[in-house]
Amino acid sequence: MTSATRSDRLTAATERQVQRVRDFVDETEPAALVVVTIIALSLLTAFVGFLAVSNLTVLPFAAFAVATGYGWVNHQEETALVLTLTMTVSTLLILGLIVVFIFREAIPVLYYESATVFGVSVPGLRLFIESDWDAVSPPIRYSMVPMIHGTVMVTVVATAVAGPLGVAAALFLSEIAPDVVREFVKPGIEILAGIPSIVYGFIGFTILSPWASDQFQTTG
Repeated sequence: MTSATRSDRLTAATERQVQRVRDFVDETEPAALVVVTIIALSLLTAFVGFLAVSNLTVLPFAAFAVATGYGWVNHQEETALVLTLTMTVSTLLILGLIVVFIFREAIPVLYYESATVFGVSVPGLRLFIESDWDAVSPPIRYSMVPMIHGTVMVTVVATAVAGPLGVAAALFLSEIAPDVVREFVKPGIEILAGIPSIVYGFIGFTILSPWASDQFQTTG
């Protein structure tokens, strides 16, 4: 695909989006347009105020809440559309800001842990070739090796434990279990599978880990 063809397709896609916006403006009542505009602008202003850590952020957020409530009662379809669009854009924007923040905070570490290979300085290379981690007492050292090792060990142990149990449970439900047991257990397993793993990790960190620490008298 040539660059000219890509440019033509991008131009055509942009024109279609612009035409959709024009059609929406032409087909929507002026009162509904005012409401959705207030919703979008107030939410954008509240987001900017949140990033700026401003005490006045509550004002545009209150305007957003009032405009959303009014629009939901009087112009539900348009309000639902603009809410879906703004929430989608906000989600992508927040994720992008998180990525930018992580990279910005990590750049000093990458330069600090640089290593020289054949006379060329490679940022962050020492993170993967040294195993010392000490972010408190000097000389401060950062390393990804302990984290990689811990992740690999946890993955291996968890797979060794959960793999046979999961396969055995699946075979039991599909081939051996009576219909009554299958219809009772299967929804429960699907609910458990739908819960994010971070929730189980949080429960383990806040409940199981302190209990195990007390039972086995561990100090770490």
